[in-house]
Amino acid sequence: MEEETEVELEGEMEGEMEGEMEGEIEGEIEGEIEGEIEGEMEGETEGEIEGEIEGEIEGETEGETEERTEGETEGEMEGEMIEGEMGGEMEFLGAEEDKQVFYGYMEEEPARYSEPPYPEFISEEMSGKVRPESLPDISQELELSPELMSPLESRGAEFEGSSEMVDPLSTVSSGSKSLDGEIEAYKKSIMKEEEKNEKLAGILNRTETEASLTQKMTAQCLSRHEVLQNEFTTYRLTLQDAEDALSKGQVEHTAVTNELHAIHQAIRQEQDFKRHTDTSITDKLQEHVTSRKLTKYFNQLLQKLQKEKTTMVTHLSKIDGDIAQATLNITNTSCRLEMHQKTLSELDKEVKEVNELITNSENEISRRTILIERKQGLINTFNKQLEQIVSELGGEEMGPLEVEIKRLTKLIEEHTAKITQTQVSWLRLQQELVQVSQEREDQLATLDMLSKELNIMEQKKLRTDNKIDQEKKEQKEISCHMKDLDNDLKNLNVLINKKRGSSEDLQQSNFVAENEFVRTLKMEERETIRMQEKLDKLLEEKEALLNSLVEAEHQIMLWEKKIQLAKEMRFVVDSEAGQTEIRAMKAEIQRMKVSLGKLLKQQEKMIRDMEMAVARREAIVVQAEGQSKTKKVLTRSDFHHKQVELRRKIREVYKATEESSKTISELEASQKLLSSTLAEKQKVLVAIERESDKIDADLEHLTALKRQNLSEIVLLQTRHKHLQDVMDGKYVFLFRSAKSLLMEEKRLQDRLAQLGSILSQVQQEYPQFQETLHKVSRKIASKLQTTQP
Repeated sequence: MEEETEVELEGEMEGEMEGEMEGEIEGEIEGEIEGEIEGEMEGETEGEIEGEIEGEIEGETEGETEERTEGETEGEMEGEMIEGEMGGEMEFLGAEEDKQVFYGYMEEEPARYSEPPYPEFISEEMSGKVRPESLPDISQELELSPELMSPLESRGAEFEGSSEMVDPLSTVSSGSKSLDGEIEAYKKSIMKEEEKNEKLAGILNRTETEASLTQKMTAQCLSRHEVLQNEFTTYRLTLQDAEDALSKGQVEHTAVTNELHAIHQAIRQEQDFKRHTDTSITDKLQEHVTSRKLTKYFNQLLQKLQKEKTTMVTHLSKIDGDIAQATLNITNTSCRLEMHQKTLSELDKEVKEVNELITNSENEISRRTILIERKQGLINTFNKQLEQIVSELGGEEMGPLEVEIKRLTKLIEEHTAKITQTQVSWLRLQQELVQVSQEREDQLATLDMLSKELNIMEQKKLRTDNKIDQEKKEQKEISCHMKDLDNDLKNLNVLINKKRGSSEDLQQSNFVAENEFVRTLKMEERETIRMQEKLDKLLEEKEALLNSLVEAEHQIMLWEKKIQLAKEMRFVVDSEAGQTEIRAMKAEIQRMKVSLGKLLKQQEKMIRDMEMAVARREAIVVQAEGQSKTKKVLTRSDFHHKQVELRRKIREVYKATEESSKTISELEASQKLLSSTLAEKQKVLVAIERESDKIDADLEHLTALKRQNLSEIVLLQTRHKHLQDVMDGKYVFLFRSAKSLLMEEKRLQDRLAQLGSILSQVQQEYPQFQETLHKVSRKIASKLQTTQP
């Protein structure tokens, strides 16, 4: 890097020496700078200009040395940033220094004719009387006058060739002429340095104002950052409170959901139990229906048997009145079997009586047949006696007695014919009686079968009664359990309503907190956007400063190269011949130093006056800006330190803004997550509310069904009780005839219709009772529909 910079500096020095110094110094500097010198000569003294030049040169040399040391120490930390910020400023400073150097030489031109300063300066330097402050001035002058190298080299060569031949006067005159040209060049460079100093002062003021502005901005940024951090802490606390409330709500929600699940399970168990009971009831009803069908079938069979019995009784009635009575009793017993299923025992008794009567009738018939046989035997004996009598009489007619005998014989014949007929009819009746007895035996067998079936049915009935009692007990238990469940459901509905109200309150509070949080976040986003814009501006200014620093470093390196070349030229000039001229120049330089001391005193006075003026101006600026500043003159090192501190603060602010942006992004992400979780929880709550509404509707429907089933069970129980009373023979008819029953049904239907009309009118007049009266009106309408034929 050093070799490259040396090569670049040598090329730049050669180009500047050949082109710029010849054209610019002769054209622009002779016209513009001489006019400025004449204007400044009228208002300012030579001491002021020389003091300003010396102070500027000393400040620049000190600044360069300080910057060099600080650049070496701090270059490792801030290499690229310092080079970028100082580059542009140092270019500007280089141009100003050249102008001030030329202005100084032009102002010193009147004093040159009175006393030549250069030999005194050289003599002072050689004798060691020169102040160390003047050495950097000479080096600076040597730096700023690149024309010095070529005349010195030419003069060295001339002195070596013609030192023995030329008079000392000619050498001195030529040296003085060359020194006059150099002095003019120095004056021009001094003028350039003055202009450069003025511009540096303007740059310093601008940098101070910018530094104060940056300090203000940083203070504002820090205050805003603190405010934002406080707001962020408050928002974080509110977020934590909201999260705690959310967690509590979630815990309560989980507890409520668990309770709901438990209730659902209990309801499902009750539904299963109810289904089981319904199935058992349906089975019992089916069994009851089957038993009713069996009873109907047996009743039909009994009716058939009764019909057969009636036919048999009609046949028996022809035989005998007792048989007719028996048939009537059998028909009565069959009718009682139709009405009552337990009258078979009485029928059996009556059948036994009928059998006894039949046996008695049979015995009577056998007795009468025996009597008839006896009478027939008597008739036969009488006939034999008559035949004997007739045979004894010899076939002769007798008297009235004979006539009477004949009549009697005729009568006997008629009676015998009748007897034969009666015997034939008796035989026929006997055959019919045998048939009837066979039919009776068949009927007895069927009666035995029916009695057995009745016994079986009675046992089944007892079993069904026991089952019905068990079902009643179970229904009572179910009703008690359902009452408990109703109470539990009421309590659960109360709890659900409370939880619903708390969940609505939580939703409202969450919505309010979310709106506030969104509003504050929007405000924070706006503030962050403003801060980002300010940061962008600061970054742009920082980049400009970095570029100027880089340019300044570049110019510093160029000036260091120029100084090194000037030192080398000076060493070459000192080592070469022409020591006499050098001594003369030193003596003249010494004289110039004496005059320079005077001028320095005046310069110090002017500097103090300028410092006071600058301090007054700074005080006015500070009062205008509302901030206080120190009256100390700001050096380049202090400015550099302040600039470094400002950069550090800007970095900290940038880091803080990055952290705040990160936290804001994290908060936005957490807000999105919270909003998504809130939306999901709201959806879950809506679903739970829908499920709870469905459960409430199902519960209402189930309670209605339960009440309907209970009413139907009560009706069935009463009906069963009435049927049981009918079967036991204890039932008392309210209405003995069908006509009175129809009248009562009609009266009840009219009453139900009146009640329905009254309820409809009440619903129209009082609509707030429609829900409660709707069930009653619907029940009345269903009853009316069922009762209508």
